[in-house]
Amino acid sequence: MRLYSILSASMVISYFVTCNAATSSDQTKLSRMEPSLLVHSLGAALNVDAVDRRFLRERKESMEERGYHLTLKGEVKALAKKIIADFNTADDVYKKWNENGHSLNKIANLLKVSEKKKYAPVYNGYLAYLNRINS
Repeated sequence: MRLYSILSASMVISYFVTCNAATSSDQTKLSRMEPSLLVHSLGAALNVDAVDRRFLRERKESMEERGYHLTLKGEVKALAKKIIADFNTADDVYKKWNENGHSLNKIANLLKVSEKKKYAPVYNGYLAYLNRINS
């Protein structure tokens, strides 16, 4: 029984010695690869600056699938309620909406002016603001 223990121990030791001796310095450099080279998509070769750019999902402009529309709707409604509470802040909010490129129809759709009459003064105020700055 003691012979089997010595043989198995010597086999394990020889296995570890050969495994550690077999690794070369080239194999250990694999862990030093830059991660930016590993994250490019397959279409990266088609772009001019493919090495510098990373194609992550969050860099895309369209965020609708992540709930961008819902956060925009909530933000517009919160600002509309702020206008209803204090009409002195209306011009600042209208200016922000105009700078962000929100059209009159987009604001009307987000606030559902046709269904909710409480937002009609906000809609009419934004219409007057757009007419004032465009004339």
